[in-house]
Amino acid sequence: MTIFKKLIKSLLLVVLVFAAGSALALNVTLSAKSNGSATPTILGKTNLPDGTNLMFSLENKGIAYHAQTHAVVSGGKFEAGPFSLRGSGLSKGTYTLEVSMSVARVQSTTAQKVIGSDGEKLTGALVKKSEFGGNWVSYNTSIKIP
Repeated sequence: MTIFKKLIKSLLLVVLVFAAGSALALNVTLSAKSNGSATPTILGKTNLPDGTNLMFSLENKGIAYHAQTHAVVSGGKFEAGPFSLRGSGLSKGTYTLEVSMSVARVQSTTAQKVIGSDGEKLTGALVKKSEFGGNWVSYNTSIKIP
């Protein structure tokens, strides 16, 4: 085999390995919105794998309101809530919603197969580095309570 053929084979191998690694990356997408009621349920879509645990934090600093709940991704969708104030509707206004995925080590083994045991397969603007190691996901938006 000539040196040229060996060089071509080596380059093809490098390209294939690089392409395979890129194909395994997950560029995270996530969107969430309120159902529009005074006791909002958060509905959303994501490409995170089924079985991924998500945390939802809803806050309005002006009235000292803060609540959290969690949900699990199923079929590319999630639903969390309803949020309330001791069982009653929330005060009118704008609230900050954060949807986050904890570090991969605490996710299901099914989810870890897609995102990596340390979240190393996660990419994109929503992916953050944890100070404790690994990657996590954070999405922020605001919702209005009528």
